Amino acid sequence: MRSAQKEADDKVKRLSAELESEKVAKADLEKQLGEDLQKVQAELQNKNLTALEEVKLLKAEKTKLEGKMRSAQKEADDKVKRLSAELESEKVAKADLEKQLGEDLQKVQAELQNKNLTALEEVKLLKAEKTKLEGKMRSAQKE
Repeated sequence: MRSAQKEADDKVKRLSAELESEKVAKADLEKQLGEDLQKVQAELQNKNLTALEEVKLLKAEKTKLEGKMRSAQKEADDKVKRLSAELESEKVAKADLEKQLGEDLQKVQAELQNKNLTALEEVKLLKAEKTKLEGKMRSAQKE
């Protein structure tokens, strides 16, 4: 009887030790996952802030370029009026200038739109990546 009791006691001690070891391992894992989550969140926040700052800069650049385009357009219109008043033959030069300005305007608008779309896509991708990582972290924490 004592032998069976001793075996049972030893088994309880061994299982208790294993349980304590598992608890420590689980706590260490939870701690590591928490640290990893904080690190990923900080990285995502930094990337998000960087993307937002880039969008802000692109918008400022766009506004500046639009101001320059308006200024250039006004200047071109004034020049065309003067040249038209001076000589009838300058109508050809006026048409060429207006065509070039229209192409430049389209080119600048297309470039700005592409930069803006790229920045928005990057923000969208970063948000998706953040959501995915948060899901992984939640899943890992459940385990």
